[in-house]
Amino acid sequence: MSNLAMSSDDEGGRGEQMSLKVVLLGDNGTGKTAICCRFAQHAYPQKYTQTSGVDFYSRRIAMPRNVSVLLQLWDVGGHNLTSPAMLNTYIFGAQAVLFVYDVTNSQSFDHLTDWVGAAKKGGAQMEKPFCLALVGNKTDSEHQRAVKMDRHNKFADQNALSAFYVSAKTGDSIDLMFKKTTAEVLGIPLTKADQEWNVNVVQAQITTVDRSTNKRKQQQKAEEPRKEENKVGGEANGATEEKTATANESEKTIKKSTVCSLQ
Repeated sequence: MSNLAMSSDDEGGRGEQMSLKVVLLGDNGTGKTAICCRFAQHAYPQKYTQTSGVDFYSRRIAMPRNVSVLLQLWDVGGHNLTSPAMLNTYIFGAQAVLFVYDVTNSQSFDHLTDWVGAAKKGGAQMEKPFCLALVGNKTDSEHQRAVKMDRHNKFADQNALSAFYVSAKTGDSIDLMFKKTTAEVLGIPLTKADQEWNVNVVQAQITTVDRSTNKRKQQQKAEEPRKEENKVGGEANGATEEKTATANESEKTIKKSTVCSLQ
């Protein structure tokens, strides 16, 4: 088991102080660690490192009603699905469990059936059931999507899961997901303004092209071979004229020499 990993970001006030345990489950490579880093550190890991056992992250957030909540994130390695005893240890006492899959990897989605089953079995003896949520990560790679939205929504409905789409890489909807999950656990209603809180919008840069300028450039480019051809032709003509002049001069010299000899 790893040491307490990362720093917390204190956004709390002087109101009620609370803490919640949130466990992230799913296959290796789905971005669980990246989600934790983005939320707790406001950063995206540049190098992939597979989680061994479990890593811990934390961050304090401010909620409505002047409530300050410390979220303790448990990032569980994907190999723990084959170790029910360890998995039960990790989820014990959790208030929420997030099932994370990669939207570009259909296999990671298919395995969620086993993850959800194992988590529900492990939490069956708990006094208060935890909140469950489905998280589709890597929406920044939408063009590579392998899991359709209707499958995502259907799975969430069938298993009574809240449903989210996020991107750990861009940060899109990461904070909002954790805030909604916290609100669900505590039974705190969120206003529309609360639900629009800190949603990142990724903007693409658009380059404006001046068509008239572009047309002139194309014309200039088309004329370049002609200019080069004329230049080569001119050089060839000059060389021919030079050779002719040299030949004429040589002929005059020969004639002059002949005249001198006759004299």
